[in-house]
Amino acid sequence: MSSIRRWLLAGLLVLVPLGITLGVLDWIVGTLDKTLLILPSAWHPDKLLGFHIPGFGVLLTLGIVLLMGAIASNFFGKKLGGWGNSLLRRIPIVRSIYSSVKQVSDTLFSENGNAFRKALLVQWPREGVWTIGFLTGVPGGDVINHLHGDYLSVYVPTTPNPTGGYFVMLKKSDCIELKMSVDQALTYVISMGVVVPARPVAQPLTPPL
Repeated sequence: MSSIRRWLLAGLLVLVPLGITLGVLDWIVGTLDKTLLILPSAWHPDKLLGFHIPGFGVLLTLGIVLLMGAIASNFFGKKLGGWGNSLLRRIPIVRSIYSSVKQVSDTLFSENGNAFRKALLVQWPREGVWTIGFLTGVPGGDVINHLHGDYLSVYVPTTPNPTGGYFVMLKKSDCIELKMSVDQALTYVISMGVVVPARPVAQPLTPPL
C-alpha cells in the first residue's frame, strides 16, 4: 500500500501540472483563434486548407501587435496616438477607465518602468509576519504630503493566485530587497512556499591588504 500511495502521488505530481498547463494553453490558443473572425470568410484557414489547425489566431494576433507597434513607433503613429488619447480623455465615462488602464499598462510595459523589477521581503499583514512583495514604485500625488520619510509602493500578491493582492505603502527601511529574480519570487508565491529558490552563493570576504 505504501508503494501504491507513493506511485499515486508521483503520478499526480507529473500529471496535474501538465494537465493545468495544457488546459491554460488550450484556452489561450482558443481565445486568440477568435481573432480570425475579423478576416473575410473566404480567407479563413479552415476553408483554405479544408481542416482545422489551431494556432493561426496566435500568428494573426502577433502580426497585429507587431504592426500596431511599428505604426505607433514612427512620427505619424505617435501623432495619431496622441490625437486618439486626447479624444478618449474627453469622453466622460471612457476617460476614467482609459486613463487608469493606460497608466497601468505604461508602467508595466514601458522599457523605462521599474514595476515588478525587484522582489522584496516585507512584514504583512502585521508586524512579525513576513511575506514577499514586489516593488512598483514610490508614492506620489497628495499621498507624499502625508507620509514622512522614504516610502515604497509595494504590491503584495495572494497565494496561489498572484493576480489578486494588496497595494501598500511601506517604509523603505522596513523592506528588504531579495537576491532573487521576479520569476523565482512569483514561483515561490504560487507554489505556496513548496518550490524554494536556490540560496544565493555567499561571496568570499576579500582579505585585508
